[in-house]
Amino acid sequence: MIRKYALYIVWVIATLASSITLYLTEVQYWIPCHICWYEQVCMLPLVFIAGIAAWHGFLGIARYLIPQTLVGLGLSIYQVAMQIYRPVPCALPPIEICKPGAGCEEMISFNCGLNLPILSVTAFFLINLLLFIVLAVAKTGDSHESRQ
Repeated sequence: MIRKYALYIVWVIATLASSITLYLTEVQYWIPCHICWYEQVCMLPLVFIAGIAAWHGFLGIARYLIPQTLVGLGLSIYQVAMQIYRPVPCALPPIEICKPGAGCEEMISFNCGLNLPILSVTAFFLINLLLFIVLAVAKTGDSHESRQ
């Protein structure tokens, strides 16, 4: 069942993640750091691309989306590591993407012990996992078609 609806689940996760970040930036006037912007650049197109691909049943889109989502996952893992292991805010050399007063310094929390970077890692991890499932299904579907 997950194989049949994996692209729809990717679309739902991407829509939920994009809605949360848009709500925080546009309604709550939260100023995200540069890493958050790059994560949004990796996440926002998934809403449209995965939605259209799921609607049309185009499983081959996974091989084109995986590099984009792996970049987003890498950025979000870096952001979590930067928040956990830095002794001084935004001072993890050699990459100084974060500016003082930006969003990753504030640690937005959702009353359940989770913050936005952890949710970003979770979303990108689930999306990558589902896209690899879609890629495996697309490859087995191609091999079944070539045998017939």
